[in-house]
Amino acid sequence: HQKIGLKYFEEFEKRIPRAEMEKMEVLILGELKKIDPEYIGTICGSYRRGAASSGDIDILLTHPNYTSQTEKQPKLLHAVVDHLESIGFVTDTLSK
Repeated sequence: HQKIGLKYFEEFEKRIPRAEMEKMEVLILGELKKIDPEYIGTICGSYRRGAASSGDIDILLTHPNYTSQTEKQPKLLHAVVDHLESIGFVTDTLSK
């Protein structure tokens, strides 16, 4: 974790402009539909509140087949992260 923190220290200090967040939103939501058309992704946090910039990107990911009443499916999130890694959007992960 520390090596990744040091690797991206300067990047972590920068804010993400809203225009860049909007581009990431389009990309992420489009990629979710490629994985499974029923995924629903919502960009949250400061972006959703209308801020001019964000410190990070918060994504709420839901699927109508997986509710609090269904058995947990941790592999679903892994599939999304793996896909975003495969297209070069996610470069490093802290845990899997």
